[in-house]
Amino acid sequence: MKRIIALMTSALMVVGAAGCSYGSGNGEYPVQVAGYTFEQQPKNIVCLDDSVADILITCGYADRIKARSNECTQEEIEDIKTVGQENKPDADKIISVKPDVVFADKSLSKDIKKQLEENDINVLSMIQAKNNDELKVLYESVCAVAGGDKSGRAKGIKKSEFVINTMEDLQRIVPEKNVVVTACYMYDADGNVAYNDSFSGKLFEYANAINVCGIEDSDIFQKIVLSNPQYIFCDTGVKEKLVKSEMFKNLKAVRENKVYEIDKKLFDRQGNSITQVLSFMIETMYPEISDQPSKEPSKNPEQSSDIEESSETPSKIEESSEESYEIEESSEESSEIEESSEESSEIEESSEESSEIEESSEESSEESSEIIVTADDSLNITAGMRFYLGDENENVKIVQKRLKDLGYFKNEEITGYYGEMTAKAVSDYEVTNRIEPDGNLSTPELYLLFSDEVLPAQ
Repeated sequence: MKRIIALMTSALMVVGAAGCSYGSGNGEYPVQVAGYTFEQQPKNIVCLDDSVADILITCGYADRIKARSNECTQEEIEDIKTVGQENKPDADKIISVKPDVVFADKSLSKDIKKQLEENDINVLSMIQAKNNDELKVLYESVCAVAGGDKSGRAKGIKKSEFVINTMEDLQRIVPEKNVVVTACYMYDADGNVAYNDSFSGKLFEYANAINVCGIEDSDIFQKIVLSNPQYIFCDTGVKEKLVKSEMFKNLKAVRENKVYEIDKKLFDRQGNSITQVLSFMIETMYPEISDQPSKEPSKNPEQSSDIEESSETPSKIEESSEESYEIEESSEESSEIEESSEESSEIEESSEESSEIEESSEESSEESSEIIVTADDSLNITAGMRFYLGDENENVKIVQKRLKDLGYFKNEEITGYYGEMTAKAVSDYEVTNRIEPDGNLSTPELYLLFSDEVLPAQ
C-alpha cells in the first residue's frame, strides 16, 4: 500500500505544497497551489506521472484524466489516448487536449514544459513522498487541484490516512520471528536500489524486514553481497541478470530461488498500488500466512473501485428465538417471551419471578454476545484476491462464515452469493476496524478479517 511531496514552482519542481495558499471565501475555487491559480475545477487533466495517476484513481478522479503518458498503465485509464514518454512527451498532442492542468514529474524536459506554459497550460511537477507526513501533503495537494480547496483537500487527507492505516494493518499480521528477515529491491543490475530514505524503501519496515541497502552507498554491490539477503525483489527482467551474474549467483536469495520481480513502476506508485505491493512482499517473505504460493503482482494492478450505495435498503433480519429478548415489565410482552424462548424457565404469574427471568435473560444475552476471536486459515488468501458485490463461489461461503463467526453476518443461511446482506456485513466490519467502508473486500482486509487481530462486531 508509496519520495517528498512538494509541488514545483517556476523551476523544475513546485515547492512544498504544505505551504500552499488556500482559496478565498467559502467556495471551493479559486485554489492557489504554489503560484498557480485554478479558477474552477479542472475537467481535462493530462497525467504524465504514473504515481500521480495512481493517486487520482485512488481518490476517484480517474474520469478527469483525458490523456496519459506511456508509463501510466493503470487498468482504469488504459483506454484513453497516450501522448508519449513521461520525460519527453508530444507537446502538440497535449495541447490538442486543451488540458486545465498537466501533472508531471521531475524528469519532464524543460523545453516541453516551457512550450506548454507558453500555451497557458499549468504544469505541476511532482516529487514522491518519503514518509507518511509527506504522503498526506501529496494527496492533499493533488486533490485540492482536482476537487477543491475544502472538499478536495479533505478527501486527500482521508484517502492518504486510509492507505497508511491499511499498511499498518498489514504489518500487524506479520508473524513474529526469532530471526529478522533481510531483503532489498533492485531497480536494475547497475546499482540502482531502493534506499531507506525513499517511501518504497520503507515498505520493508512495514513488512518487519531489514532493507540491507540501508542508506545510499557508493559501493552498494559490496553491501548487498556482504549482507547476503534472504529475499531479493527486483524490476521485471532483472532476475535473469542476477542469476547469471558472477557477483550475485552465490547469494542466499539466488541459490534458494527467492528472487521476485515487481515492475518498478508498480513498486514506486503511491496510490492503492502501495498496499498491493506490500501485501505481495509480506506474503512472499512469510509464506506461512497463506497455504498457497504467492503470485507476483501484475504490471497493471487492479485498483479497487467504490461501489455506489444501492437505493434499496436491505431488509432488517429479525432476531431468532435462540437470541435473548429484552423483557419489559408489561405482562403482555412477558407472555410473548415465555412462548418464544426455548431456554427460559417456566414463568410464574408473580412479578417477583418475572423479574428473576428478566435478570437471567440479560445475563444470557451478555454471555452470548461475547465473541472470542481466533485466527482462521480456512481461506487461502493470495495477493490480489478481492471480493465484490455479485460474486458467487465457494470462497464467498468461507467469507460469510467468518463474518458470521465475528457477529457481522446476520443471515442464517450461508449462501455463497455476495449480495447486499454480505456487503452490509463487510461495511460494518470495515467501520469497526477503522477501514473506509465500501462493502468490498481487498487483500489487506482479508488478511485482517481472518487474523486474530480483527475486532468483532460491537
